[in-house]
Amino acid sequence: MQTNDIAKAFLSSSCFKGLELKQIEKLIAVSKKIQFKANDLVYAAGEPSKEILFLIHGKVEIAKGSVHLALISEGNIVGEMGVLTKQPRSANVKAISDIQAISFPQEELEKVITNNPELALILYRNLVGILSEHLRNNNLMLELSDIIDETL
Repeated sequence: MQTNDIAKAFLSSSCFKGLELKQIEKLIAVSKKIQFKANDLVYAAGEPSKEILFLIHGKVEIAKGSVHLALISEGNIVGEMGVLTKQPRSANVKAISDIQAISFPQEELEKVITNNPELALILYRNLVGILSEHLRNNNLMLELSDIIDETL
Protein backbone atom coordinates (compact mmCIF):
# COMPACT_ATOMS: atom_id res chain seq x y z
CA MET A 1 0.00 0.00 0.00
CA GLN A 2 1.66 3.19 -1.23
CA THR A 3 1.47 6.45 0.73
CA ASN A 4 0.30 8.14 -2.48
CA ASP A 5 -2.64 5.69 -2.75
CA ILE A 6 -3.59 6.40 0.84
CA ALA A 7 -3.45 10.18 0.37
CA LYS A 8 -5.58 10.00 -2.81
CA ALA A 9 -8.12 7.79 -1.08
CA PHE A 10 -8.44 10.19 1.87
CA LEU A 11 -8.84 13.21 -0.38
CA SER A 12 -11.57 11.57 -2.48
CA SER A 13 -13.59 10.08 0.39
CA SER A 14 -16.83 11.66 1.62
CA CYS A 15 -15.82 10.64 5.14
CA PHE A 16 -12.91 13.08 5.16
CA LYS A 17 -14.47 15.81 3.01
CA GLY A 18 -13.66 19.30 4.29
CA LEU A 19 -10.71 18.26 6.43
CA GLU A 20 -7.45 20.14 6.02
CA LEU A 21 -4.24 18.27 5.30
CA LYS A 22 -2.99 18.82 8.88
CA GLN A 23 -6.21 17.29 10.24
CA ILE A 24 -5.90 14.28 7.94
CA GLU A 25 -2.29 13.85 9.09
CA LYS A 26 -3.50 13.69 12.71
CA LEU A 27 -5.89 10.90 11.79
CA ILE A 28 -3.24 9.02 9.83
CA ALA A 29 -0.85 9.30 12.79
CA VAL A 30 -3.15 7.13 14.95
CA SER A 31 -4.06 4.68 12.21
CA LYS A 32 -2.51 1.43 11.09
CA LYS A 33 -2.41 -0.40 7.78
CA ILE A 34 -4.30 -3.68 7.72
CA GLN A 35 -4.95 -6.35 5.09
CA PHE A 36 -7.44 -9.16 4.60
CA LYS A 37 -7.64 -11.91 2.01
CA ALA A 38 -10.78 -12.59 -0.04
CA ASN A 39 -13.38 -14.49 2.05
CA ASP A 40 -11.79 -13.48 5.38
CA LEU A 41 -14.25 -12.54 8.10
CA VAL A 42 -13.38 -8.94 8.92
CA TYR A 43 -15.95 -8.50 11.71
CA ALA A 44 -18.39 -10.93 13.29
CA ALA A 45 -21.83 -9.83 14.49
CA GLY A 46 -21.86 -9.50 18.26
CA GLU A 47 -18.15 -8.83 18.74
CA PRO A 48 -17.02 -5.56 20.36
CA SER A 49 -16.66 -2.56 18.05
CA LYS A 50 -13.08 -1.42 18.50
CA GLU A 51 -12.17 0.23 15.20
CA ILE A 52 -13.35 1.85 12.01
CA LEU A 53 -11.89 0.61 8.72
CA PHE A 54 -11.28 2.85 5.75
CA LEU A 55 -11.04 0.74 2.59
CA ILE A 56 -8.18 1.71 0.29
CA HIS A 57 -8.51 -1.26 -2.09
CA GLY A 58 -11.11 -4.01 -2.29
CA LYS A 59 -14.72 -4.67 -1.29
CA VAL A 60 -16.55 -6.10 1.71
CA GLU A 61 -20.03 -7.52 2.09
CA ILE A 62 -22.16 -6.72 5.10
CA ALA A 63 -24.63 -9.47 5.98
CA LYS A 64 -26.83 -10.53 8.84
CA GLY A 65 -27.15 -14.29 8.73
CA SER A 66 -27.88 -15.15 5.10
CA VAL A 67 -29.33 -11.71 4.32
CA HIS A 68 -27.09 -9.45 2.23
CA LEU A 69 -27.29 -5.88 3.56
CA ALA A 70 -24.65 -3.94 1.64
CA LEU A 71 -21.54 -4.03 -0.48
CA ILE A 72 -18.90 -1.49 0.58
CA SER A 73 -16.10 -0.59 -1.82
CA GLU A 74 -12.82 1.28 -1.66
CA GLY A 75 -12.94 4.88 -0.53
CA ASN A 76 -15.62 4.08 2.05
CA ILE A 77 -15.64 3.17 5.72
CA VAL A 78 -17.03 0.21 7.60
CA GLY A 79 -17.56 -0.30 11.32
CA GLU A 80 -18.50 3.29 12.08
CA MET A 81 -21.93 2.52 13.50
CA GLY A 82 -20.65 0.28 16.29
CA VAL A 83 -17.79 2.61 17.19
CA LEU A 84 -20.02 5.69 17.31
CA THR A 85 -22.71 4.00 19.40
CA LYS A 86 -20.27 1.88 21.45
CA GLN A 87 -22.40 -1.15 20.63
CA PRO A 88 -21.25 -4.59 19.46
CA ARG A 89 -21.04 -5.26 15.72
CA SER A 90 -24.55 -5.56 14.30
CA ALA A 91 -23.62 -7.67 11.27
CA ASN A 92 -20.89 -9.79 9.74
CA VAL A 93 -18.41 -8.10 7.43
CA LYS A 94 -16.65 -10.38 4.95
CA ALA A 95 -13.92 -9.53 2.46
CA ILE A 96 -15.20 -10.10 -1.09
CA SER A 97 -11.73 -9.46 -2.52
CA ASP A 98 -8.29 -8.89 -1.06
CA ILE A 99 -8.52 -5.80 1.14
CA GLN A 100 -6.06 -3.07 1.94
CA ALA A 101 -7.41 -0.75 4.61
CA ILE A 102 -6.57 1.77 7.26
CA SER A 103 -7.73 0.95 10.78
CA PHE A 104 -8.68 3.70 13.21
CA PRO A 105 -8.70 2.19 16.70
CA GLN A 106 -11.57 3.62 18.74
CA GLU A 107 -9.48 4.81 21.70
CA GLU A 108 -6.91 6.57 19.50
CA LEU A 109 -9.59 8.13 17.33
CA GLU A 110 -11.42 9.44 20.40
CA LYS A 111 -8.21 11.11 21.65
CA VAL A 112 -7.69 12.90 18.34
CA ILE A 113 -11.33 14.00 18.24
CA THR A 114 -11.30 15.21 21.85
CA ASN A 115 -8.17 17.29 21.27
CA ASN A 116 -9.27 18.71 17.90
CA PRO A 117 -12.82 20.09 18.08
CA GLU A 118 -12.83 21.49 14.51
CA LEU A 119 -11.75 18.12 13.13
CA ALA A 120 -14.39 16.45 15.30
CA LEU A 121 -17.18 18.68 13.98
CA ILE A 122 -16.27 18.04 10.34
CA LEU A 123 -15.77 14.31 10.85
CA TYR A 124 -19.02 13.86 12.79
CA ARG A 125 -20.94 15.86 10.16
CA ASN A 126 -19.54 13.62 7.46
CA LEU A 127 -20.37 10.47 9.46
CA VAL A 128 -23.94 11.67 10.03
CA GLY A 129 -24.23 12.21 6.27
CA ILE A 130 -22.95 8.68 5.59
CA LEU A 131 -25.28 7.11 8.15
CA SER A 132 -28.21 9.15 6.79
CA GLU A 133 -27.47 7.87 3.30
CA HIS A 134 -27.45 4.29 4.62
CA LEU A 135 -30.80 4.90 6.30
CA ARG A 136 -32.30 6.40 3.12
CA ASN A 137 -31.07 3.43 1.10
CA ASN A 138 -32.51 0.97 3.62
CA ASN A 139 -35.85 2.79 3.62
CA LEU A 140 -35.91 2.66 -0.18
CA MET A 141 -35.20 -1.08 -0.09
CA LEU A 142 -38.09 -1.57 2.35
CA GLU A 143 -40.43 0.43 0.13
CA LEU A 144 -39.40 -1.59 -2.92
CA SER A 145 -39.88 -4.79 -0.97
CA ASP A 146 -43.40 -3.71 -0.03
CA ILE A 147 -44.21 -2.90 -3.66
CA ILE A 148 -42.91 -6.28 -4.80
CA ASP A 149 -44.93 -8.04 -2.09
CA GLU A 150 -48.09 -6.18 -3.14
CA THR A 151 -47.68 -7.14 -6.80
CA LEU A 152 -47.15 -10.83 -6.08
